[in-house]
Amino acid sequence: ISMLGGLATITKIVKDPHSETLVTWVVSLIASACAVLSVGKFDIIVLAYPLYLFTLYLAFVVTILSRRTNVGHELPTDATGNTALYRYTLSRLQQWLVTHVTTLFVPLHQYTHFTHSV
Repeated sequence: ISMLGGLATITKIVKDPHSETLVTWVVSLIASACAVLSVGKFDIIVLAYPLYLFTLYLAFVVTILSRRTNVGHELPTDATGNTALYRYTLSRLQQWLVTHVTTLFVPLHQYTHFTHSV
């Protein structure tokens, strides 16, 4: 569910980079970096969500900054108002989600050990 919200936010930022407050996402990025650093020992299960948030917030900040820098140098849009960069970014994000989300959840059964008593 969170990834869907992140995808919607990225889409909104690409279309209108001034619709999001940069300082909010920078503070969230710093907080998520602190969460990643606060994990004592390397454990992918414990680090998964903080790393996901760090990656998501980093994507927001980078997208806001890059899109705000390009204001005034707008890219040509198609009939739906989407730029080629937007379509490319969205397709790459969808490919990444399909590849990484499915590979994340497929091997989770390896970490769950059930014992069956007969």
